[in-house]
Amino acid sequence: MSGYIGSTPVPQATQHREAFTATEGQTSFATAGYTPLFLDVYLNGSHLSPADFVATNGSDVVLVVAASADDICDIISYSPFEVNSQTFTGTTTTDVSLTTGVLTANGGAVFNEGSADVDFRVESNINTNALFVDGATGNVGIGRLPNVINASGSGVLTVRNNGTNRATIETQMETATASGIYSQQAFYNGDTLATLFQHGGDGATDSGYLKIFTTATGGSATEKLRIHGSGAVTKPKQPAFLARPASTQSNLAIGASTTIAFGTEVFDQNADFASNTFTAPVTGKYQLDVSIYFMNLDHDTTYYQLELVTSNRIFYNILNMSGFDADVLHYSFPVGVTADMDADDTAFVRMLIPNDGAAQADVNTVSHFSGHLVC
Repeated sequence: MSGYIGSTPVPQATQHREAFTATEGQTSFATAGYTPLFLDVYLNGSHLSPADFVATNGSDVVLVVAASADDICDIISYSPFEVNSQTFTGTTTTDVSLTTGVLTANGGAVFNEGSADVDFRVESNINTNALFVDGATGNVGIGRLPNVINASGSGVLTVRNNGTNRATIETQMETATASGIYSQQAFYNGDTLATLFQHGGDGATDSGYLKIFTTATGGSATEKLRIHGSGAVTKPKQPAFLARPASTQSNLAIGASTTIAFGTEVFDQNADFASNTFTAPVTGKYQLDVSIYFMNLDHDTTYYQLELVTSNRIFYNILNMSGFDADVLHYSFPVGVTADMDADDTAFVRMLIPNDGAAQADVNTVSHFSGHLVC
């Protein structure tokens, strides 16, 4: 290198040069920063050996022998870098600077402009393929090698936060089945499917639906919500039931509360009704409706009290028999309410009859008990 006496600077590095004009007896020069062992010091153009100065703190360079007034001290620091098994071709049209650990491109940068069949890979301290671009296909993998797009049009993008835990997004495009064509996006926690969005059409019945599947702990993915092409929204797991007596419940006891038996389920959307009782699967507001068709109510009984019993409170309707001058052969008892229920709260129906009159009241099979989650 022209103009210097001694060894030339290290070529595989960027360099930063600072020039100082010394005062009489000056030994210490404060630089803008350097990496120890990666610098050269020149005094009046002569290269100093490492024994002639001390440079250990990354900032100050201290001469062993003091400089004289107006001596010129040049300090050149290097930021080393290494390019491993790569070939850079083409024309550089942007300002690029490379310092330790930082690549800065002002304006843009192009890799492999010549379209060679070579891969581009970024490695982290825990993952060999933190970022991988397949040179042959152009597929991109994050945290793993990219999956090849297969005949069914599915591809996988996996993002990992360490070697074992990961979140996976899987996209499957235009899969043909016997019932229609759909595409879907699946989200995994580790190897377990958490949420699946499926959209497509199944022919004449629904030409543009969106389905959402989720997975319960220890279970499999099931459809929880569907937006139909018409705009209608259905929720297959939304709690809803309707039950009625399987047979006539005869001669209800007096001086007691008798649970009304509903042995026939007309429907039970989420399997929440059993043994005459509805159990709320989640906390919410539930619309509950009861209609009991009674026969042979005794005129001598003071009153009949129909009760809808929930875990939080009791809702009831009372029939006072003093307004009748004979037995009542047919009478419908309604109770309806929007009830607040916590998860695992229950609701059932019972009849309270005081200890007077005769045990002759019957419950007809046209009675019913229904409910559904409102919000």
